Amino acid sequence: MKTLHLLLAASAALLLSACGGSSSSSAVSPEGIGPVRLGAAITDLPRQCDGLYDTIDLEHYDGYYDDMNGEEVPAGDIFLFKKEGITLFQTSIPENDRRIKWLYVLSPELSYKGVHVGMSIAEAMKAGARFYSAGDFASCGFYSCFKVDDSGIAFDYENNEMGEDAFSPAGNRKLDELPVEAGYSDMTADDFAPQTVISAIRIEERIE
Repeated sequence: MKTLHLLLAASAALLLSACGGSSSSSAVSPEGIGPVRLGAAITDLPRQCDGLYDTIDLEHYDGYYDDMNGEEVPAGDIFLFKKEGITLFQTSIPENDRRIKWLYVLSPELSYKGVHVGMSIAEAMKAGARFYSAGDFASCGFYSCFKVDDSGIAFDYENNEMGEDAFSPAGNRKLDELPVEAGYSDMTADDFAPQTVISAIRIEERIE
C-alpha cells in the first residue's frame, strides 16, 4: 500500500479550499460523499478534505475472470479514504476507466438520514430504514438491502457473529414468501437476529 498523491500542489490547494469545513455528519448524499462525487475522475479529487478525510491510500488488484458473470474484470485500484489512519469509505476503479461509479462507507462516523454502520436493525428501522429485496430468495439472483428513500443509497447488513444467520426463524419463513418483483416488504426488526447490524452504506446509481 502507498499513499496516493493525486494532484499537483497548485490544483490541490484550489480543491482543498472548496471542501474545507465539510462535516462528516452531513457529507453523505445520493451524489457522493463531500467532494467525492459519483462520475468524478479520481484524479480530480483533493488529497485531503478538512473534517472528512486526511489521506487517500490505494491497493492495486490484478485483472481476473469472473466465472459467475462470464467476463474479464480489468486490473485496477482500491482507493481508501482515511481519517487518522482509519478507513471511512472506499471505492475501486479499473485502469481503463478512472471515474467513480460507487462508494462504500465502512465507518459509523458517516451516516445518511440518521442510519450508520454498526446500528442495530431495530434502531435503523426506527430511523426510517425499510427492507428492500428483488428476486427469488432461493436463487443466487436474490438481492436485498435496507433503504430510507428511493435514491441510490442502500444499507448492507450482516450478523456480527461470523457465520451466523442474519435472520430470525420467523424472518426466514417470511423470506420464502417475498415477491420476486423488486420492492419493499413488511419485514420487521423481529425478523432479524439480535446481532444483525448495518454493515455498510453503498452509494451508487439509483435502483429502480
